[in-house]
Amino acid sequence: MRKKCIWLINQNTVPLKYGNFNRHFDISEELVKKGYEVNIIASNFRPRIHKRPPNDKKVNFEVISGINVWWLRGIVYDTNDLSKRVMQWLLFSYRLFFISRYNINKPDIVIASSLPLTVFLNGIYLKWRYGAKLIIDVRDIWPQFLTDMGYFSKYNPLIILMRSVEKLGYRHADYITSAWPKFDRHVSKSIKGDFKFKCVPKGVKPDLLSSENKKELSEGIIKMHFNEKKFIVGYSGLISHSNNLLTFINASKELVFNEGIHFVLMGDGPAKNELIEITSGQANVSFVPSQPKYFVQSFLSRCDLLYSGLNDLDIYHNGTALNKWVEYMLAGKPIVSAFSGYQSLVNESNCGTFVRSKDVKGLVRAIENYSKMPSKELVEIGARGRTWILERRTFDKIADAYIEVFNYLLD
Repeated sequence: MRKKCIWLINQNTVPLKYGNFNRHFDISEELVKKGYEVNIIASNFRPRIHKRPPNDKKVNFEVISGINVWWLRGIVYDTNDLSKRVMQWLLFSYRLFFISRYNINKPDIVIASSLPLTVFLNGIYLKWRYGAKLIIDVRDIWPQFLTDMGYFSKYNPLIILMRSVEKLGYRHADYITSAWPKFDRHVSKSIKGDFKFKCVPKGVKPDLLSSENKKELSEGIIKMHFNEKKFIVGYSGLISHSNNLLTFINASKELVFNEGIHFVLMGDGPAKNELIEITSGQANVSFVPSQPKYFVQSFLSRCDLLYSGLNDLDIYHNGTALNKWVEYMLAGKPIVSAFSGYQSLVNESNCGTFVRSKDVKGLVRAIENYSKMPSKELVEIGARGRTWILERRTFDKIADAYIEVFNYLLD
């Protein structure tokens, strides 16, 4: 019996050996185990990877963990270079229109995962060309994010064009998926008529805790940033204003005279230099350079409390899908999140605290409360998160959520 063939289009995904953006590879690995043929089509460049995939041809092919991977050659660009980022989107979609020239089996199902939104057009074309079923998968809600952040007016021609492409994708989808728990609210505001939606949440890979995949930070980093006598509040991820780090930094300023609490941020991003300048002279804040994913759990394990945050935007009334929460919960540490949107994970597992996005005083109180707790209580709170995530969100279960959709579409 022929295996059902899945084409998963995600410009930005990479396996662990290349970088830290692994979700669709981890899901695909489980789908292969369950008897599907999976073809991932991705770009061979994105910022913040530690090793570039093969790029000597316009399209390179390799097999990773049983997954057929088709690398479409892209351009090198920096996160802040919007013009080159848009060029990368267009180039990826252009090359994707000619993927049928290569020795890739006909798809039964095409999953077109944004960003960029242009892959929706590719998905619609591939649905028509092959008679395949189309799943539109949304990782980030664009262009609303751009207008909510105030980067563009909703009447900007580019925003109007992107919104039109977004709606077109929803209308032609046989199914819509997203890790955002209430994303169907957004779709129902965008298009008229019925649609099929399933939340396919973020997942966790227990292997990240194995000795093979969990590497220890260097002694130099540990000695410089982690004092065993202090209560460490940590953040790991993109250093960007979109992650509400100003609230975090302002809380550190409020606690600058509390010598028992120290704030550590690990990562790089467009706001890093600004935040370093803002905290210049503060002895209670330090920055660790971005590290490959192998080192993330080592960093998290050395913190006592972990921070995440998002700005107070309308978009987050649909919930959110933060890898950060999943990684933090796997680390078994309490979490404090400055987030005003639809709450999930942290409250469901009772492993942390939410405060409002701009509530610096509330964040300070939460940090102080955790810093005064006995270590045994901190361990118990963190353990609740780890147990919850391992019982419900391993990638074999996430793959099963996709398989439910496949079965519905192919029956």
